[in-house]
Amino acid sequence: MVALIGSLLIGLGECGAACALSLRHYGDPHWPWMLMVASAGKAVISHVVVWCPLFALLGVAVGWGLRRRAVHAPEAIFGAVFMLLAAWVIAPCDLTLAERYSGGKAVMLGVAGTLLAAAWFGAVWWWTRRRGRRFPLRVLRVAGGAALVATLVLFVVFVRSPMFDPGAFRVAAGRAVASPAGQPNVLWIVMDTVRRDHTSLGGYDRKTTPHLDEFAQRALVFDHAVANGMWTLPNHAAMFSGLPLRAHGTDFPHPRLDARFATVAETLRDHGYATAAFSNNPWVAPATDVTRGFDTKRILYHLRHINRTSIGWMLDRLGWAPPLPWFDEDFGGAMTNALVADWVDNHARRDQPMFVFVNYMDAHLPYRVPRRYRAEFLAPPQVRRSYELSLSAYGRIVDALDRRFNFEDSTFLPESDREVLRGQYDAGIRYVDDRVDELIDMFRQRGLLDDTLVVICSDHGEYLGQHGQWAHRMQVYQDVLNVVIALRPPGGVEGARVETPVQLADLYGTVIGATVGTNGAPLAVDGKDPTLRVWPARDLFAVAAEPMDTQRIAVSEYGGDSKENLDRIRESGNPELQQRAVPQVAAQDGRYKLIVSADGRQELYDLRADPGEQHNLMTEFPSEAERLGAYLAEWHTRVPQYTPPAGEPAPGMDVDVIRALKSLGYLGDE
Repeated sequence: MVALIGSLLIGLGECGAACALSLRHYGDPHWPWMLMVASAGKAVISHVVVWCPLFALLGVAVGWGLRRRAVHAPEAIFGAVFMLLAAWVIAPCDLTLAERYSGGKAVMLGVAGTLLAAAWFGAVWWWTRRRGRRFPLRVLRVAGGAALVATLVLFVVFVRSPMFDPGAFRVAAGRAVASPAGQPNVLWIVMDTVRRDHTSLGGYDRKTTPHLDEFAQRALVFDHAVANGMWTLPNHAAMFSGLPLRAHGTDFPHPRLDARFATVAETLRDHGYATAAFSNNPWVAPATDVTRGFDTKRILYHLRHINRTSIGWMLDRLGWAPPLPWFDEDFGGAMTNALVADWVDNHARRDQPMFVFVNYMDAHLPYRVPRRYRAEFLAPPQVRRSYELSLSAYGRIVDALDRRFNFEDSTFLPESDREVLRGQYDAGIRYVDDRVDELIDMFRQRGLLDDTLVVICSDHGEYLGQHGQWAHRMQVYQDVLNVVIALRPPGGVEGARVETPVQLADLYGTVIGATVGTNGAPLAVDGKDPTLRVWPARDLFAVAAEPMDTQRIAVSEYGGDSKENLDRIRESGNPELQQRAVPQVAAQDGRYKLIVSADGRQELYDLRADPGEQHNLMTEFPSEAERLGAYLAEWHTRVPQYTPPAGEPAPGMDVDVIRALKSLGYLGDE
């Protein structure tokens, strides 16, 4: 009984703290109450299934002591032990999950819990031994009965939520609704960190994207789609503004899209659209202003706190495969679709079109994906090893890969573990593919799909050990630059592959052209001066309707990493590593690619013959290098470098956002 009451109280406290932490950054005043209740159910049930059996064993020992008259006041013992567990075991885990752990805080909580346990033990002992009164068992039974009822109610809500079994959860079918006449809806999906050559749509030998393959039969697929930058923020700024990195300036050390650049969401909102963004990436958030124009902004990365428990963290720390489905977590995909469905059902009945943007992070480090998906690409021993790699094998896997592997020495990671991590990454893509299909089916079930423009893309790829790197952000190789772009206009289209090089920034022109139209006028950059547009953010439907444009050249930029990481690279003394700190720009025409580094180094690759970019052809094909180099020189002249106006305050971020970015490897520890 004590264990049940204690599990309920600790679970509610754990959930309350997680909700307080999450909802500060949720970005929407309409809180997800049912998910919060389900979170409480998950925390409570997790503690019940662990502590109740252990306390039952403790009860056997105490009962034996009672028979021998060696134990008095068992309630004092049970209560004190639970308080000590909460103070010395559960609280440090919760601090770690909240990224607020320090030895001082842990000791303070432990001491406070110990004093409370001693006070409880002393009070009950005095009551039963000195006063000669029994502990009021009736009160305990009433409290236990109430705890049991509350636990059962929470369990019912929890089982029906996406938290119970994320891998198996699917959004319930909704009622058909009528789309408003005129402008189409827009569903824009970003599969964060998905490199194109690891999708079966892109020719990968593993079936990682079967639903995307099927989607392509009624869509346009761009086989030479290239990212403008190397990581999430500059690429989302490019997609939403239609500008290259050089022109919008959103990168380190200015991680913000300045207000002078109009976003696609602002434009659609001003033309009557209901706009909503569901982002699992903390960079795609109000803190960086790339979500400007979305009436609803739900930043789900922080909401993941309500889906984490101290028991689950302990399993991760031990490297154990989750014994129960709710410990086998995703990176937010299931919860995201549940929230999108709820928003669509509440807005689709209004007489206005919708613009729904969704960012999935399940293929991003730490590659957290349910076991059934890992088992598609990994043998059973590898599946077990994949859980050990999360926290127990090399410490936190993000730190091990995105910092130690990239900035110190990669030899610590054997090839066998690299294969496991690549399998996890492929499993993450497979999981995102299911979530994307569920989202599209959600629109189909509600009768909205035939009136909806569907945009599916990835924002960048992942090195996975190629070019001596893991993760992304540094240098301009195809492992990170080659992305997915697939478009389905309202009603669908006969599936086709397009060879013309295109870029993520072109999606701006595509969405604007398909919704509000341009009537042949230039697309405005800031709503005031359309002459500022220096890069033609083309409508990709128009590109697909034309013969392959052999003259179009895509340009990608790497301006450098965070200051902490760049300092770390420069101080390493390793020339190969130091090269990664040098800004680069790349130009590619679908076959040849020229990379020009700020220190004067140049590389030329034939992407058809050498997709892995292993053989520098500068001496073999100087004419190709000269042609692409001349284009880059002209491009730099035509595209002025944007510099934030002097006197503007530096972009500021909440401490919780900074912690989130550090946990994903984007910022150093300093």
